[in-house]
Amino acid sequence: MDTYKLDEFNVEKINSMLSRFGIAQVDNYIVGHELNNLLVEFDNLQALVQQDEFEFPHQVDEICCANIRLEKKIVNTNNFPHSSALFFSEAFENLSKRYFKTSSVSFNEELFYCKHNESDQRINSLPYIFHFDKMHTLKYFLYLNDVGEENGPLEVVLRSHKQNCRLRKKYLRNLQDLDNVVDPSICAENTPLYALAGTLFVFDTDISHRAGHVMNGSYRKVIRGHTRLSSGSKPGNFLSRINNYFTN
Repeated sequence: MDTYKLDEFNVEKINSMLSRFGIAQVDNYIVGHELNNLLVEFDNLQALVQQDEFEFPHQVDEICCANIRLEKKIVNTNNFPHSSALFFSEAFENLSKRYFKTSSVSFNEELFYCKHNESDQRINSLPYIFHFDKMHTLKYFLYLNDVGEENGPLEVVLRSHKQNCRLRKKYLRNLQDLDNVVDPSICAENTPLYALAGTLFVFDTDISHRAGHVMNGSYRKVIRGHTRLSSGSKPGNFLSRINNYFTN
């Protein structure tokens, strides 16, 4: 079936969908008390940071959103038991190693707790315009609230990841020279990812994507983890894996 959607987490099926579409969606991945516990962790963190009472190292970006970055060592079982149980799970780690075709991955070394708030008009800058990431990343992206049109859903251009990967490959040695903003004219057939709270998206950041426009007092709450090739990976092996990627 020609779809990027699943109703269960299956490493082989998700890996196949990532190769074909650049993204996989797992509906109802987190539900009930588990979802509520994650939402409580999220809201408590946002409140502490807003009140300048969060004592651990963190970074905050604000462009119509509160985007809090935490290193893996902070998101432990004591401070964030529910986030750590999900984002550092064996299932996520196995998928990461399977997708990158190596055990040398920096597995969810940073988590982002992001609340996108409303804006009067669409913002014409990253991450609200179509782009791909300069640093090749596998993202685990969890909606914490139901996301419809007014919540500014994540938007993607299915199957765009291989073309963008070819472009990124040309600039491996000089990523600062890479223009990773995608021409809007080739993103007309984009897919807004409307979904219920607890939906998990796993996507290759070579896919053209953008944050949607949040409207009318709405918001979008997301926790996402970033996995990349380990910095210890040898450049030759890295290039070999990219070449293998194009043949799969």
